[in-house]
Amino acid sequence: MVFLDFTIQAGMDGTGVPTDMLSLNSTVRIYYKNPATFFGVHVTCTPLELYYYDLKVASGQITYYIIIRIM
Repeated sequence: MVFLDFTIQAGMDGTGVPTDMLSLNSTVRIYYKNPATFFGVHVTCTPLELYYYDLKVASGQITYYIIIRIM
């Protein structure tokens, strides 16, 4: 996982309530070697979620893709 931008800010919302904000931009790379000679690898998942303790700080989608084996 590579964090490209991680910013924590404090301020007040429109009603005057103190608010903490976190901004995160990251990339997740998964490397996989397929030793099979006849089968491809299909990759899909439910939303990818990043937690800090019980607080979800990021979520994203992984697009479906297939890695085929060419002989």
